[in-house]
Amino acid sequence: MIRDEVFSGWLYGPNVSYVMRYGNPNVVAAMPSLHAAYPTLIFLISMQYWRRVAPLALLYCFCLWFSIVYLGDHYVVDVLAGIVYALATLLALETVGWLQRRRSAGRMAMDRQSTSTAV
Repeated sequence: MIRDEVFSGWLYGPNVSYVMRYGNPNVVAAMPSLHAAYPTLIFLISMQYWRRVAPLALLYCFCLWFSIVYLGDHYVVDVLAGIVYALATLLALETVGWLQRRRSAGRMAMDRQSTSTAV
């Protein structure tokens, strides 16, 4: 892994690399990558509410996705699954919100109808 090469050249030498290699409880990487999912959520939300910030959020996502694969923390498929996970989560939450708004609008219409017929 490139991380071992980088850390072995630091002031503390190979000891830091040893700690990173053997002190890491996650030897095979997580699936899906939450390191990829959370910044993706931030980007998607920034597309809705802060459009001027969205390009910076996307740049951050690309840099993070590249770095977690380059450093060997995740595989490319982990990153892709994290992105899909974030998209699915946001879509599910938007759907639940839409259903709640629709149900609430239906109840308000029924309340208006019942008060108008009672008068």
